[in-house]
Amino acid sequence: MLRFTLRSLVHLIVVLWGVVTITFLALRLSGNPLDALLSPEATEQQRAQLTEQLGLDQPIAMQYLLFLRQLGSGDLGRSIITGTRAGQLVGDQFAHSLLLTVLALAVSAVVGVGLGVLAATRRGGLIDRSVVALAALAQAAPLFWVGLILIIVFAVHLQVLPASGMGGASHLVLPVVALASGIMPYVLRLTRTTMLGVLDTEFIRFQQATGLGHRSIIYRHALKNCLPPVVTLLGLQAGPLLGGVVVIETVFGRSGVGSLLIDSIYSRDYPVVQAAVLVIVVAVVLANVLADLLVAVIDPRVRLGRTAS
Repeated sequence: MLRFTLRSLVHLIVVLWGVVTITFLALRLSGNPLDALLSPEATEQQRAQLTEQLGLDQPIAMQYLLFLRQLGSGDLGRSIITGTRAGQLVGDQFAHSLLLTVLALAVSAVVGVGLGVLAATRRGGLIDRSVVALAALAQAAPLFWVGLILIIVFAVHLQVLPASGMGGASHLVLPVVALASGIMPYVLRLTRTTMLGVLDTEFIRFQQATGLGHRSIIYRHALKNCLPPVVTLLGLQAGPLLGGVVVIETVFGRSGVGSLLIDSIYSRDYPVVQAAVLVIVVAVVLANVLADLLVAVIDPRVRLGRTAS
């Protein structure tokens, strides 16, 4: 466990350094933030004064070293636009996005695994074909299109759920369903494929021969052997989910780290963009590490990503 923890820590540091460095360089190659902060009528003196104030008059290498030093001390800088601490801005908005992501992940896991098991246990039948067709349709549908369809059906025509905004639990239903539709098909198809393979093993045939009940075989034995790859997939989908949050927050008019990141990119607010990317990358890497640990707990044969010989 200690070796795995140290390896994960080194991996996290390397990934963070790479992503932060790429983001730092890409932002400074995208344009000058003075263009967003000053009007076209601004004098050269005003531009020079603001350039010095923001530290943009220094060489890129010096800006990068100063940025790493601030990052090492836990200082993510201040927003160029508002002057608020970038970490505080991102932290406030990330809570909304994290809630949306966790709920969508839970819905994807429950619905995807449930339908996958249902299809596998009725192989070749009408239910199996219908579930596979549903998965193919959901997999092909863009997130923004799913969101708009949900709004038209449940908010406009049926008027049972709010179309947008931040509010109570009812405001989360449509965004969560729309976001979950992006990864649920993958969970469903993987569960179905894995379950079909497990049901064809000698171990399951032996359980059937002993007279063990069908439900007990499926949920106590077969499903347990299907879960490790599904849990790994869910961990790997944390990144795409956070990417999908940007689209969903825009469609449903919700505030979050996605909308904050987009606004900051347009205004070239370097510190906020860097802080948002850093937080998102940390969340994705931690989700992958958590998935590895859960796999080790579910399957005793797995030890930190390796199958015991």
